[in-house]
Amino acid sequence: MNNHKSEDPWLWERLVSFENLLLAYKKAAKGRRGRPSVAGFEYNLENELPKLQAELREGRYQPGQYVSFYVHDPKKRLISAAPFSASRPGECHRANFRA
Repeated sequence: MNNHKSEDPWLWERLVSFENLLLAYKKAAKGRRGRPSVAGFEYNLENELPKLQAELREGRYQPGQYVSFYVHDPKKRLISAAPFSASRPGECHRANFRA
Protein backbone atom coordinates (compact mmCIF):
# COMPACT_ATOMS: atom_id res chain seq x y z
CA MET A 1 0.00 0.00 0.00
CA ASN A 2 1.26 3.49 -0.85
CA ASN A 3 1.97 5.76 2.10
CA HIS A 4 -0.05 8.64 0.67
CA LYS A 5 -3.20 6.54 0.76
CA SER A 6 -2.97 5.89 4.48
CA GLU A 7 -2.10 9.49 5.42
CA ASP A 8 -5.45 10.94 4.37
CA PRO A 9 -7.89 8.47 2.78
CA TRP A 10 -10.51 11.17 2.19
CA LEU A 11 -8.07 13.33 0.22
CA TRP A 12 -6.81 10.33 -1.74
CA GLU A 13 -10.35 9.33 -2.76
CA ARG A 14 -11.06 12.92 -3.77
CA LEU A 15 -7.88 12.99 -5.85
CA VAL A 16 -8.68 9.77 -7.73
CA SER A 17 -12.41 10.39 -8.09
CA PHE A 18 -13.77 10.13 -11.61
CA GLU A 19 -15.12 13.68 -11.40
CA ASN A 20 -11.71 15.09 -10.42
CA LEU A 21 -9.92 13.16 -13.15
CA LEU A 22 -12.49 14.29 -15.74
CA LEU A 23 -12.08 17.95 -14.77
CA ALA A 24 -8.30 17.53 -14.81
CA TYR A 25 -8.50 16.03 -18.30
CA LYS A 26 -10.60 18.95 -19.55
CA LYS A 27 -8.03 21.44 -18.22
CA ALA A 28 -5.13 19.46 -19.66
CA ALA A 29 -6.84 19.25 -23.07
CA LYS A 30 -7.82 22.92 -23.26
CA GLY A 31 -6.23 24.46 -26.34
CA ARG A 32 -4.72 21.12 -27.40
CA ARG A 33 -7.69 19.22 -28.81
CA GLY A 34 -6.30 19.39 -32.35
CA ARG A 35 -3.21 17.39 -31.39
CA PRO A 36 -3.31 13.70 -32.34
CA SER A 37 -2.40 12.46 -28.84
CA VAL A 38 -5.15 14.55 -27.22
CA ALA A 39 -7.72 13.60 -29.86
CA GLY A 40 -6.85 9.92 -29.43
CA PHE A 41 -7.20 10.11 -25.66
CA GLU A 42 -10.52 11.95 -25.93
CA TYR A 43 -11.84 9.45 -28.48
CA ASN A 44 -11.24 6.68 -25.95
CA LEU A 45 -12.03 8.78 -22.84
CA GLU A 46 -14.64 6.36 -21.47
CA ASN A 47 -11.93 3.69 -21.21
CA GLU A 48 -8.90 5.88 -20.44
CA LEU A 49 -10.18 7.65 -17.31
CA PRO A 50 -11.31 4.49 -15.47
CA LYS A 51 -8.01 2.86 -16.47
CA LEU A 52 -6.08 5.83 -15.05
CA GLN A 53 -8.22 5.76 -11.92
CA ALA A 54 -7.49 2.06 -11.38
CA GLU A 55 -3.73 2.58 -11.92
CA LEU A 56 -3.73 5.35 -9.32
CA ARG A 57 -5.79 3.41 -6.79
CA GLU A 58 -3.69 0.27 -7.19
CA GLY A 59 -0.35 2.11 -7.08
CA ARG A 60 0.56 1.07 -10.63
CA TYR A 61 0.64 4.55 -12.19
CA GLN A 62 3.97 5.46 -13.78
CA PRO A 63 4.45 8.96 -15.24
CA GLY A 64 5.83 9.26 -18.75
CA GLN A 65 8.89 11.11 -20.01
CA TYR A 66 8.76 14.88 -20.03
CA VAL A 67 9.43 16.81 -23.23
CA SER A 68 11.87 19.71 -22.89
CA PHE A 69 12.04 22.68 -25.24
CA TYR A 70 13.07 26.32 -25.23
CA VAL A 71 10.82 29.35 -25.59
CA HIS A 72 12.27 32.75 -26.42
CA ASP A 73 9.49 35.12 -25.40
CA PRO A 74 10.32 37.41 -23.66
CA LYS A 75 13.60 35.65 -22.78
CA LYS A 76 15.06 32.21 -23.38
CA ARG A 77 13.61 29.65 -20.95
CA LEU A 78 13.72 25.88 -20.77
CA ILE A 79 10.25 24.35 -20.47
CA SER A 80 9.67 20.75 -19.40
CA ALA A 81 6.16 19.59 -20.20
CA ALA A 82 4.33 16.40 -19.35
CA PRO A 83 3.27 14.64 -22.54
CA PHE A 84 -0.38 14.09 -23.30
CA SER A 85 -0.33 10.39 -23.98
CA ALA A 86 -1.28 7.03 -22.61
CA SER A 87 0.89 7.71 -19.56
CA ARG A 88 -1.32 10.73 -18.72
CA PRO A 89 0.88 12.75 -16.34
CA GLY A 90 -0.69 16.04 -17.43
CA GLU A 91 -4.05 14.93 -16.12
CA CYS A 92 -2.50 13.54 -12.93
CA HIS A 93 -0.74 16.80 -12.16
CA ARG A 94 -3.93 18.78 -12.64
CA ALA A 95 -5.93 16.28 -10.60
CA ASN A 96 -3.40 16.57 -7.79
CA PHE A 97 -3.55 20.36 -7.91
CA ARG A 98 -7.36 20.36 -7.83
CA ALA A 99 -7.57 18.00 -4.85
